[in-house]
Amino acid sequence: MESQLLQHESMKKFLQLLNENDMSEQKANVEFLASYVDNMEYQFNTVLDELKNVREELTAIQDKTLKATATRTVDKVTHKVEEGKNSLLKLKQHIISTVDKAIGNFKKQGKNALSKALEFLNIKPALETIKDGLNQMNNSADKGIDNLSKFSDEIHATNIHFKNIGRMLLGKETKDISPRDPNKGLLLKAQEGLFFSMAVFTKMSKQTNAMITRIDKLQQEPKQSVKNELKDIKDAKSSLLSNKTNTKENKQRGQR
Repeated sequence: MESQLLQHESMKKFLQLLNENDMSEQKANVEFLASYVDNMEYQFNTVLDELKNVREELTAIQDKTLKATATRTVDKVTHKVEEGKNSLLKLKQHIISTVDKAIGNFKKQGKNALSKALEFLNIKPALETIKDGLNQMNNSADKGIDNLSKFSDEIHATNIHFKNIGRMLLGKETKDISPRDPNKGLLLKAQEGLFFSMAVFTKMSKQTNAMITRIDKLQQEPKQSVKNELKDIKDAKSSLLSNKTNTKENKQRGQR
């Protein structure tokens, strides 16, 4: 199992440097990012374990067509999840490399090296990629559940047709096709696994949106700060000009 980002030696050293250089706000943001990565990695692994267990259970199905259909459906979703996890691991490695470089440059550049590292992280594109991947996983799982339901309905109807043929050969009355019980059947386990995966994908998508929103706010804050500084300068100039005008008028009155 991969090591947690928060427990990585380079990350712990970087957070320590941020703390020692009075960058507590930046430290909190980095910790939030690292926690997000660790949490997402755990959830990816959880889904992959669930899908692996489902696939193993499908081997017990005797009908080759049924087994192949269910296995193919689970494998498609699994492939999407593996792609998503790889995107996350690339982001994780990028963070570690950036932090390593900052620690190495700290002795020469001091606090400036830490600030540059935070700017260079630029993780929003990676987060957008992960978000898109989660949407694809959700769509793939949803489509898989629908296909398995339709396939199960066809099998159910086919079985009744065959039984009716047997009844007809024996001179018995045929039976109407009754609705299939969705809580029974050989494909139920596969569907349950996909439903579980979709619930996790939805949760992960919300967490990713929250991370993107936080990044957007952080990127807007410097711009707002600059605007506030310009406003303060403008107000100060206006105040100074107003004071000069008042002083001049007072002098003129005094001369009169």
